[in-house]
Amino acid sequence: MQKDTVNDSLNIVEEDIESVDNHLETGADFESQTKDSEFESSDSENTEDEQLKDDSSTDENDESQQVILDYENKVKDLNEQLKLEREKALRSLAELENFKKRKQIEVDNFKKYSIENVVVELLPILDSFELACNHATNDKDETIKNDEKSIIEGFVLIKQQIVNTLEKMNVKRLDCINQVFDPNFHQAVAEEESEGVDSGVVLKEMQAGYVLHDRVIRPSMVVVSK
Repeated sequence: MQKDTVNDSLNIVEEDIESVDNHLETGADFESQTKDSEFESSDSENTEDEQLKDDSSTDENDESQQVILDYENKVKDLNEQLKLEREKALRSLAELENFKKRKQIEVDNFKKYSIENVVVELLPILDSFELACNHATNDKDETIKNDEKSIIEGFVLIKQQIVNTLEKMNVKRLDCINQVFDPNFHQAVAEEESEGVDSGVVLKEMQAGYVLHDRVIRPSMVVVSK
């Protein structure tokens, strides 16, 4: 009876030991599983972190590329604008130079021909002096007194002084006799037939013509051959 009791007790102890062993094995397995789970979790977290880092790095690279592209486009636009402004400035400079040249020509012409109106007003006076002098010097009347001759000579001198003064101002008389008629310098008032003379040749000068520098201020009034 006691033996059975002892055996039962031994069986119970063995069962308890087996149960403890099972618990220990279960605990070890759980710990191992826990560690594996922790490792897996850690690996997963590391993978996620790396993926986040990669995604973040990709986003940063995309943003950097976009910023660079924006700056390149801005630089390109600025270069185009600079090119247009440079061309505009060059055109403005060219226009300014042309304007200065035109104004300088106008100033030079003004200085060159500023006396034209005055000379034109003086020419009839010179014509009158010339007619008077020609009439007096061609007069064969021997009854002209010495005093009158002195007056005539004075008129001739005054007329010559006027001519000399005009020449100093680059006013010159046109030479037209026996010249081919040129409408730029001559004004025909009549035509005459003349033997041995070709048609269109100036035969007579009715009124003298004058030029100021290279500009005709009064054409010669002439008679032209038919």
